[in-house]
Amino acid sequence: MQSRATPEYVLLYYSLFKLDEECALVSSASSAPPPRSRLRLPHALRALHHRNYRLLFFGQLIAHIGFWMQATAQGWLVLRLTDAPFWLGAIAAAQSLPVLILSVPAGALADRVPKRTLLLITQGTAMAMALILALLIFSDTVQVWHVLIAALMVGIASAFENPARQAFTIELVGRDDLMNAIALDSTVMNGARIIGLAVAGALVAATGEGPAFLFNGLSVLAVIGGLLVMLFILSCGSNAAPIHRLRRLSFRSPGNRSRSSIPSSARFCWRQY
Repeated sequence: MQSRATPEYVLLYYSLFKLDEECALVSSASSAPPPRSRLRLPHALRALHHRNYRLLFFGQLIAHIGFWMQATAQGWLVLRLTDAPFWLGAIAAAQSLPVLILSVPAGALADRVPKRTLLLITQGTAMAMALILALLIFSDTVQVWHVLIAALMVGIASAFENPARQAFTIELVGRDDLMNAIALDSTVMNGARIIGLAVAGALVAATGEGPAFLFNGLSVLAVIGGLLVMLFILSCGSNAAPIHRLRRLSFRSPGNRSRSSIPSSARFCWRQY
């Protein structure tokens, strides 16, 4: 009689059960209570009770304002350098096409590597491109191909940053507050766009494009700083294992190693629709 392989969901449930059992033992042994937020916030802002998510939320708000300021200044810079609509469209395509092409493999990578590390790399890339362009603008040596390469690099970074950030949110707030966190993220995106475009228009008209690029590069420090000071401790006790332990248990079972997540995701979507 042939032995059958253990289903993946059985391995996942067993891993989660063992992790919960360990957390319960640590909680009973530790005298320190689980950390709780003392903020009194409306129910519509309940996701902000999570300290790590607050750091990401306000960092993303500042960084997205800077992003839209650079996007506005970038269009004016290209028109000033070339006075050609072709280059304006080419640079916009260079920044958008990587998101379209690389989103699926980027999502698969975000499931296999630490999401905070991936976010730090992508944010660092975006900051470097913005600061380099700001330096070139202030030194009056910027050329259109500089902007093209920078736009391409920012597009590649965005392709990996978007799925990592969205998957990272559930690790910060949990399933109970996930929908509220998604709503707050949408508010950040739209609010930052309004503020960034308005500020960039006035700033470019008054001082030129350089300060907008400089502000964007410095604004990314808000996200990087927030990611570096986050505390990844499970709420089961002060001496508990880091939260990435859960990811290691759930995604590195023998059944999951033998499959590629991209075909599995495609099959799931095909079955649903």
